[in-house]
Amino acid sequence: VDTSTLHINNGLKTLSPNEIEITVVTNPTCPGCKVLHDSLSKAIATFKEHISIQYLFLVDPTQKNKKAYQIATLILSLPLHVQEQAINEWFNATNEIAWKKKWLTEKLDIQKGYESLVDQVIWCNEQKINYSPTLTINNRIIPNNYTSNQIKDLITAIKTQQTTARHLNTTD
Repeated sequence: VDTSTLHINNGLKTLSPNEIEITVVTNPTCPGCKVLHDSLSKAIATFKEHISIQYLFLVDPTQKNKKAYQIATLILSLPLHVQEQAINEWFNATNEIAWKKKWLTEKLDIQKGYESLVDQVIWCNEQKINYSPTLTINNRIIPNNYTSNQIKDLITAIKTQQTTARHLNTTD
């Protein structure tokens, strides 16, 4: 996949650009997305300073009466600096009404949320990503059956490979 065509306003981008780029294509009502989100949260805690992560929603923007659309656009309508917290709290929420009540008090830009969602769906279609969850690390799609420990191991391997490559380049 090619994430270079994504822009920060089109995705829920967290952390700063780093050597390991993770993109998660998700849907707020997808049970597998919650499992991946939980696994990924645990896996990246160790490597936060080396990882840039962004979340994209694969939700039909014409289905405005569906919960997935409503949650995705609400999150994308929030100010950028609170979107990561909102998505983390959504996937950990035990009370949907309390979650909505909290985030509906924020300043929302519904048009921006809708436009961002449309852009994300277009990007997913261009990349031929048609299911959620989809996890990419450094522009490579990772199979869905990875556990949090396996994701940690994969990130460790990538980090080691990058460190070795940098070391070899400085000794030439």
